[in-house]
Amino acid sequence: MMNAIPLKTTPHPSDWPAHTPRPEMKGKHLGVLAHTWFQPDKVDQMGPVFRTITDIAIEEPTGLALDANVSLQDPLHNMMYEEWEDYDEFFAVQLTRPYRMAFLRWLIPVMSAPISAEFYEIIGRAGRFASGDQGGTGTLVLSIKLDAAVDAKARDQATDYLSTINADPDCCAATAMVSLNDPAHLVVVERWKTADAFAAGPSANATRDAFASGFGPSSAISAETYQVHYNPGRFEMPS
Repeated sequence: MMNAIPLKTTPHPSDWPAHTPRPEMKGKHLGVLAHTWFQPDKVDQMGPVFRTITDIAIEEPTGLALDANVSLQDPLHNMMYEEWEDYDEFFAVQLTRPYRMAFLRWLIPVMSAPISAEFYEIIGRAGRFASGDQGGTGTLVLSIKLDAAVDAKARDQATDYLSTINADPDCCAATAMVSLNDPAHLVVVERWKTADAFAAGPSANATRDAFASGFGPSSAISAETYQVHYNPGRFEMPS
């Protein structure tokens, strides 16, 4: 437990949503958390597989951020953090690109369960995820399941929280997102300089607990922490 917030696997959907017109997503960035579980005897292949995937996908013109994370609660659990420029372009173009089929060619033999993906409207952002860091940083995913759809007040609470934690010198970036799978699911993704920085500072913990408690006792709140094992950034030719 991190102060008042229990640590457990990030809630994830059992089905991928169908691509439907969403006028409210016009001009807004799309966030994706893609969860994969590896077979225990294949876990040593996690790094090479996801290095290949991220190296290819990050070069897509509409890809804004992409990195691979391994759970500190479950070492067989890998999470891909993705940001894309446009909702419609992602479903119409990116999901049909040949590199996606190559991902499955590499992943299916080593997975223990189907990929689970949740798609989000990004409602707030601070800092920079696509840093080109080759590993060592940490990710915390804070999940808040409300008993009704995320409203304007909850959105404001989330964006205010981003500004507060991003002022911490150990915080690299943070994103607040509302699920397109489940409109009552609010997620904050935090990126920290080290995998234990999000738990080391009492001020960060107190701020996070205060933020989470602001949603009331009926909300289901949990967090999962991760080690970033690959965040390539875009390739730049040597000068």
